[in-house]
Amino acid sequence: MTADVTVHCMVRDEVTTVAYALLSVLPGIQKALVVDTGSTDGTRELLTKLQQLYPHKIQLDFVDAPNSQPWSFQRYNPPNRALTQIRQRMIDQTATKFFWILDGDEVYRDISVTQVVKAFANWPEGKWVIYIPLLWFVDNIHTLGDYNPGAYGVTGRLFRTAGTRMHGTFPGEMHMGPMGEDLGPNSGMASIANWIEPYHHYEMVSKPWRRRILGRRKYTGPQPEVFARFGRKEKPDERKSLRRDSDDGLGKNRANGAAAGVRERSESHDRAAVELRD
Repeated sequence: MTADVTVHCMVRDEVTTVAYALLSVLPGIQKALVVDTGSTDGTRELLTKLQQLYPHKIQLDFVDAPNSQPWSFQRYNPPNRALTQIRQRMIDQTATKFFWILDGDEVYRDISVTQVVKAFANWPEGKWVIYIPLLWFVDNIHTLGDYNPGAYGVTGRLFRTAGTRMHGTFPGEMHMGPMGEDLGPNSGMASIANWIEPYHHYEMVSKPWRRRILGRRKYTGPQPEVFARFGRKEKPDERKSLRRDSDDGLGKNRANGAAAGVRERSESHDRAAVELRD
């Protein structure tokens, strides 16, 4: 079952996560608009492989926008209007009734995708955005991080296409309603779907400098099934965190296995797809 929805995925230097992010949601959508804004870490090559495997679902575009990285909780380097314009262009190109924001470091469990599809099918009257729960991970996929407790329990990810407009500059850009209405979680145009199982957000795993970490706790819940479908089950002594993979320069090679695993499962590709497995 798929929804009348287009995924919007704008990425830059997301080679360790973007394949898992897209592969986790493709079964539930009509189309994915993917825009790379200037990656230099192998993300573009990886996205090209994925687009070749799913030509009817993935529309891929490369746009060299000004670089807003690195940025952190203390500084934005620099505020970027170009990225807001790209998001607006993606809305303008969307032919489906709804769109779904997917960052390159957000991975969904199968049950979450099924529930999101149901949310689109039963869209609440008069609402322009649906906020859904998320889990923030830090260091690796077994550790949850808190940097502003309570502030990011839900986030706006599901939108009505008609009339939605972008405002502001990255990373503080905002979606607004057709008459400029606020689409914040407490607005009358927003619905909060706490019944949807949270998606897994790995921003603080792949880019730990972006957030002030206030606490850590162990996560023992289920992992996104996409890891097992397109990765491999490594032995315990072979486990490495995503951050360590990135630090030792192996993240790009391992991430390539996520795309390669769709088509073939050779030993070299198996060995290449472990960056998120622990």
